[in-house]
Amino acid sequence: MKKIIAVAVAAAFAVPVYADINVSGQLEFQYKAQDGADNVINDDGQLLTVKGSSKLNNGMTVGADMTFDLSGGSDGGESINIKGDFGSFSMGDVSGALDSVGDYSDVSPEEGGFSADGNDANFVVATKLGAATVYLSHAPTAGSNLAGGTRADFNAYAIKMPVGPAEVYVGAESHGADSATRDVIAYGAKSSFGGVMVAAEYADYDSGASSTGLAATYSMGDIKLAIESQSAQSAADVTTADETILSATYNMGGGLKVYLESRDDDAAGAATTGINTFGMQYSF
Repeated sequence: MKKIIAVAVAAAFAVPVYADINVSGQLEFQYKAQDGADNVINDDGQLLTVKGSSKLNNGMTVGADMTFDLSGGSDGGESINIKGDFGSFSMGDVSGALDSVGDYSDVSPEEGGFSADGNDANFVVATKLGAATVYLSHAPTAGSNLAGGTRADFNAYAIKMPVGPAEVYVGAESHGADSATRDVIAYGAKSSFGGVMVAAEYADYDSGASSTGLAATYSMGDIKLAIESQSAQSAADVTTADETILSATYNMGGGLKVYLESRDDDAAGAATTGINTFGMQYSF
């Protein structure tokens, strides 16, 4: 079916096609029961992605991808990337250096996520140094007018590598005008054994704020159980987030996943203390 759609897309433009083209998509819907609010069904994305790739004259590979939100307009993430023996270079709306390595503790299907997982950039270079992978990224001072939107005026650096049975990373973002509140260095480690994955992350901001992410998953066949904890402290040592998320995901095959998730935030003044979610996600 993907090939049929790809042929139709190529034919619609009536120009020579030099690339292998792949079309994919994802739809997700969620039923949410929230403390202090009415139950609601959310549309968490109706995405269509078109990807193309081809060989350059020098033997390297070039690829591009475009993602469209079918509820209207572009979803961002458009980019051109070149890969070769040197590693890779990407331009567009791309994951920055810290965003390329972090978020080990983001194991929940909907809520949660490590707060210092980095920003999207406009240029990123990745290269191998032995067993390690090094990432460098940049976003210009004036930012971009790309549809998905990227943060302006920052540079980021990161490295990840295996250490025994674990993978570890360290990364940093250095911001221009927002340096006082956004400059950050983050660390993370994860390891898997016997169907179990454990992960830990910590970030320290120049402002004195910090965040911590902890997670564990257990996979048995098509079922994955997960627990995630995300906490954050302000520069004044006030707890601004204290989330615990429990989830169970069942991969039914054929691109369909269903999940149950329960999230609690015990931080003082949290906007929503509890959210229970049933979700369905279909990818093709």
